[in-house]
Amino acid sequence: MASTVLKTTSLGLHDVKFAAGPDITPKHDAVYWTKVTAGFDFSEADQVPVAQFNKVLWAGLMGDKPYPALRGQTLSTKDDD
Repeated sequence: MASTVLKTTSLGLHDVKFAAGPDITPKHDAVYWTKVTAGFDFSEADQVPVAQFNKVLWAGLMGDKPYPALRGQTLSTKDDD
């Protein structure tokens, strides 16, 4: 079963069974995600800075809700290698 968010695309899904539940609409369009992920290297797996990408995703999906903290400190934006 496909996510109901796919109903908002132009993929032409005619004979697709969608998951039960409410229709989900994206919080942002492709233009937004292109802008906030500009400079990220998606050409291969593991090229994107994980912590920075997580913060972009959090802001895009959670809005002004504070980024999660660990032991009273905000999670770092640097990747631990």
